[in-house]
Amino acid sequence: MSIVAIPVTFVDNNVLTANQLNSNFQAIFNEFNGNITDANIKPGAAIAGSKIASAGIAATQLANAAVVDAKLDYTSVKVLRIGPTFPGSGNGLRVARGSKAAVFAAGVSLTTITFSTDSIDGNPNFAVAPIVVAIMKRTSGANTYTCFIGVAATTTTVRIDCVSSAGADATTQAIEWYAIGEA
Repeated sequence: MSIVAIPVTFVDNNVLTANQLNSNFQAIFNEFNGNITDANIKPGAAIAGSKIASAGIAATQLANAAVVDAKLDYTSVKVLRIGPTFPGSGNGLRVARGSKAAVFAAGVSLTTITFSTDSIDGNPNFAVAPIVVAIMKRTSGANTYTCFIGVAATTTTVRIDCVSSAGADATTQAIEWYAIGEA
């Protein structure tokens, strides 16, 4: 509907009828009973967010650059997507991360990372085998552990090869990995 209009304007010394009074009240009732539109809300009304339906703002209603970085909660992002499109998939790039235990019993660790189970970011499905960067943390001693950067063999797994500077060593270390690929 539009702005509420008064159907009957009363003038001094005229007799009021029930129909005239009722038509004025009915106009207001009709508007407020589920028919309030943008025209009936003043600019700057400062309507509380709790009065707006959850998920009630469509992407088309947001102006370009309206959502600023400070308003985004990155702690709740499970798998990050970058860019609007990527040749081949049309879904942009996906960045995921995770951790995997590596055992160095023989001085090397040939570790298979499975994106869906070794990810701390949910289930990062990739359209094409992603590029994987793995980082081995150093121990508190003199030994260092180095992992090689690789391209995943499939869209769900990758083998990371790591070596220990001390040779054979029975420690277990955590490999921190990051995968970047087509979403």
